Amino acid sequence: MCVVYSVSKGLLIPLVLLVLVGVPGAACASKDVSAPGGQGTPAPTPASAASLTRTDGGQGGVTAEATWVTPSHLLQMPQGILKDYPTGGFTFIHLKLDTHSVDLEPYDLTSLSALSDGSDRFMSAAAWVAIKESSHHREGVLVFPGQSNEGWRSKRGVAELRLSRVGGVSERILRWEF
Repeated sequence: MCVVYSVSKGLLIPLVLLVLVGVPGAACASKDVSAPGGQGTPAPTPASAASLTRTDGGQGGVTAEATWVTPSHLLQMPQGILKDYPTGGFTFIHLKLDTHSVDLEPYDLTSLSALSDGSDRFMSAAAWVAIKESSHHREGVLVFPGQSNEGWRSKRGVAELRLSRVGGVSERILRWEF
């Protein structure tokens, strides 16, 4: 069905300006903004589902988005993807990397990722479990040994995911405070 609207010449220019000015502003309004300097450390927020996702500033042409996995988030993932990793003995971080200019396939995300409680001690990832792999979009779960996500939150209170040398950026830090 096609609907035709009639607009007088006097209203056409203001209407066009409203559309041109309003649309880009709306597109930018919901963008997640992180700390300057490329550290990707948003301000602490309550531990709701939305607050458990951290996004860096897209340095080096690559945007990293990491979500601290909760039991409800785990249910939204492809079933059976983490069957080899019992939830009580591992910490999971759902990671998405997106770019339009860098080939992401060569990156060994297991060796380039580390998890810390804000101290100088870092735990290396035990595995990268892929959900989607391509040269410009990678999505999967980083698996860290030791304890569950809930155990980490209650005992440590802070988590920092460090990604090294992705997109030419020496280090990206995504931080959660629980």
